Amino acid sequence: MRRGTTAEAYAKQYGTPETGLVSESNEELYASLAAGELDAIIDDSPIAMHFSHSVAGLQFAGVIQGTEGAYAIMVRKGNAELRAEINGALADMEKDGTQQRLLSKWFGDNQVEEGR
Repeated sequence: MRRGTTAEAYAKQYGTPETGLVSESNEELYASLAAGELDAIIDDSPIAMHFSHSVAGLQFAGVIQGTEGAYAIMVRKGNAELRAEINGALADMEKDGTQQRLLSKWFGDNQVEEGR
């Protein structure tokens, strides 16, 4: 798991992270998994889904119930104009199907449920 993430906190609370690899690098973690040096990785589902499609031999196993995180685009407080532009662009992408095409391209047709 990556250092300083909610995945690391989850493993510390419910598992035995001292037996696992803690790294700053997704690439190192997923390469170790593909090489058989790790049995599994706890990670954010969009990242895990991406690596399941880009690294041969890996498979997205699913979401740990109650752990699904939400992602956000942050703007500086008071920057209402940029926020409105981003929200408009996201709404347009959802309406015209661009959002679904991108999700399918990068995360496959077997996506995580709403809140991905």
